[in-house]
Amino acid sequence: MPPLSEKEFTELKESINKHGLKYLIKVLPDGRIIDGYHRWLIFGDAVPYEVIDLPEEQVYELALTPNIARRQLSSEQIKALYERAKEIAKELVKA
Repeated sequence: MPPLSEKEFTELKESINKHGLKYLIKVLPDGRIIDGYHRWLIFGDAVPYEVIDLPEEQVYELALTPNIARRQLSSEQIKALYERAKEIAKELVKA
């Protein structure tokens, strides 16, 4: 995912401070964050999370779907993310 701009990051922090956390951070059993990296940057290890145990081929899709829905990404950014998803899927099939 493209990083948040400084403005987006500040807006996210202000929104969470005002309205609370809407979405738990999702992490894999090995600790990799698959959804919620910026929320973790804001609040660190004190932020609530849930452990998601998924096959590796489903991880990227789970990370991609909510971010496309929540963030204002350009059509070019969305297309690039889907292209990357295809590349990852091909790599996983080869493995």
